Amino acid sequence: MKNLIVIFIILYLSGCTSKGEDNIYLLENGYTGKVIIIYNEQMGAEIEYEGNKRLYRIPASGVLKTQFSIDQGYKLFPEFYYDNNGERLGIPVVVDLTENDENRVVVTLSTIGKLYNAYGKIGLEYSVFYVGSNEQIRKSSEEFAKLNLLDFAKK
Repeated sequence: MKNLIVIFIILYLSGCTSKGEDNIYLLENGYTGKVIIIYNEQMGAEIEYEGNKRLYRIPASGVLKTQFSIDQGYKLFPEFYYDNNGERLGIPVVVDLTENDENRVVVTLSTIGKLYNAYGKIGLEYSVFYVGSNEQIRKSSEEFAKLNLLDFAKK
């Protein structure tokens, strides 16, 4: 029932915003932890599409700097895959971790954020999501809360 409510809200809100681009995320096989995407990085990964969907190739570090700009329009649920030597293995997306089997590896939906400098200008735009079992996701989110994201922009 919760999933139906979430889907209804997404469909309702989709009538209120512009259409964004759908996304595919490709992770190294077996990766668990936090995934951080830093947008608008001139020296970041080049813009890449698969069909009409944005393709994000997440490195082993879990941190991707990309030339893509942030996309806040409504879109379909993203697709997440492990890359197993060229074969894609789907990773299920969960909306509510309380409905997940404790040990099943899943991915959470991303959170989008912006960091502003002292003058009110955007210093960094990012999104973060987590991959793993419920316990791995909990630990990764605790680690993320301790990070200074501006450090990623400087590297």
